[in-house]
Amino acid sequence: MSEQLKTPNMQEMLRPTVTPEMGFQSYEMLEGDAVYRASQGDAFMKGEIRNPTFDYPHIDEQKLRSGIDRLNRILSVSRSMDDKIAADAVWDTASYHMAEMYWLMETKRLNTLAGTDVSSDEFLQSAQRYQELNEQLYGVPSDELIANVYGEILAQAKSKKLSLDGKILLSELSFGTKTNIAGQDVKIPGILGEERARLPENVQEKLKVLSEVLREEFADVYSLVESYWDNTVEPRATNSPDEDQGFNIHDMESLFNAIHTLRDPENVSGISIVIDPNATALSWDTPSMSIKIGASRKPITSKSDMVAKIVHEYGVHGLRTVNGLKTDFPVLGTGIYSEADDGEKADYLTFEEGFASLCEIAIDDSFSEWKAMHTSRYLAVAAAYKGADFRQAFEMNWRARVLMTVKDGQEITEQLIEKEQKQAYVAVRRVYRGTPVQLAERPVLTFNKDLAYLEGKIDGLKYLEAIGDDKEAIRRLFAGRFDPLNHRQNSLAEKYIDNSAKQR
Repeated sequence: MSEQLKTPNMQEMLRPTVTPEMGFQSYEMLEGDAVYRASQGDAFMKGEIRNPTFDYPHIDEQKLRSGIDRLNRILSVSRSMDDKIAADAVWDTASYHMAEMYWLMETKRLNTLAGTDVSSDEFLQSAQRYQELNEQLYGVPSDELIANVYGEILAQAKSKKLSLDGKILLSELSFGTKTNIAGQDVKIPGILGEERARLPENVQEKLKVLSEVLREEFADVYSLVESYWDNTVEPRATNSPDEDQGFNIHDMESLFNAIHTLRDPENVSGISIVIDPNATALSWDTPSMSIKIGASRKPITSKSDMVAKIVHEYGVHGLRTVNGLKTDFPVLGTGIYSEADDGEKADYLTFEEGFASLCEIAIDDSFSEWKAMHTSRYLAVAAAYKGADFRQAFEMNWRARVLMTVKDGQEITEQLIEKEQKQAYVAVRRVYRGTPVQLAERPVLTFNKDLAYLEGKIDGLKYLEAIGDDKEAIRRLFAGRFDPLNHRQNSLAEKYIDNSAKQR
């Protein structure tokens, strides 16, 4: 054990198997009953209701208070650590997760009050506490980046030869429009006049070195996915043409297990691959050291996308966790939160999410410009901060998605609109979850965690540009959960990752 961290039981206390709260993710308690949520989504998409109503049955106050107690024990012991920089990072990280737990309790209180008088002082005070805590934890949207998102969407749309329907959608998105939902007129705001320069250009070129590193470090993933496609997916498509084609959830489970067996045959890391009946997405979960595959996750339809998802979840989130836990400072495995100077971020997660997404883009040889999936969530947050309710944000979002997705000269079909509306619903749902989404008249209430995806990509591009052709600097990013652009976090990585590597 490092002399710098020698404190009774501290190393063990910091591990997620002992104190899972050190890897706590608040969004897991914002899930709801899958059947109920689906029925609400269906009614919303059919226009039977203006806004859906979300349930939050997993916000367990007793569990949260128990977690706060365990984190308090971390706080009390951290001050006796010899390494004061590490002690500060432990304190800040534990405090961050504790604040998330208090925020979740406020979330429950807010949604309970939303069923009574939403004009009451009690509701409005709860709403203020909710949003202030949310912004302290997850940040606020950047006005400059919002303007760049608007600029990217409008520039892409105007660069295409649009059909008459496309021109109408562009006008509606630019100037605003009205629609009637369940007998109510709903005003949809426009974005014209608020746009600026586009998002960064020549992204694929900027990711060239990263792409080479991924090919080198994850050659086994590329090979296994290729083989699985040839031997399982394609024959199944030929024999059962009516089934949804691609890698289904059981294929994903098989591939993740196969990669893990190759990398860690004795499962020293303790990673598990599970199908989650209540989820819709792929995700990494630190407290349980698991990759969760949402049972209702749609098939992945291409080999490159499957490789990208494995690298994102197993290669970035998983390996950064496992490698960080191997060091003498286990917070590098659960993820560091620290103080931040101007121009830095306090959390490790924004950079990590951005880097993981940039890995996906680097693997996708077809990438030529920013896609709707890259801008959709930021657009939803921007709409909320302009005062839009769920329906208004959705109506803006699907129009933007269609205009970004439609090809030059292509007719806009009902199928295209339906597809992008489904994706817009997912994006808006993610940003509005935690809030009483059913309310049309409401203060600004959001869940800002998803700001990390686009902001992290911008940060990741800046870092890759700064290191140039240094492949070792890229490989170092897989060694622990830290933000190399935060000098305190980078110093901890130098001490506990770089020094231990030199000793080996």
